[in-house]
Amino acid sequence: MNFYVYAHAHARNKHVRVHTGRCGYCNEGKGRLPIQQLDNRWYGPYYTLEAAQAFAKTLKIKDTRACQTCLWGSKPASTW
Repeated sequence: MNFYVYAHAHARNKHVRVHTGRCGYCNEGKGRLPIQQLDNRWYGPYYTLEAAQAFAKTLKIKDTRACQTCLWGSKPASTW
């Protein structure tokens, strides 16, 4: 299974989410919209959840966590 990191860098709503590739929000790193928005970016694939989480931490955005749809119940980002 592949994992992807989504970074939304809009000034008012910065956040990072880690997703599985098969998540409906992720769509193997293509997202739900046909056009990539300038302040949004997909990173990956990562072949382990731990690798995706480690990369997500490097983005240094306070609101970083796992997708609550595809990775519901995973460890909080503060423990990554």
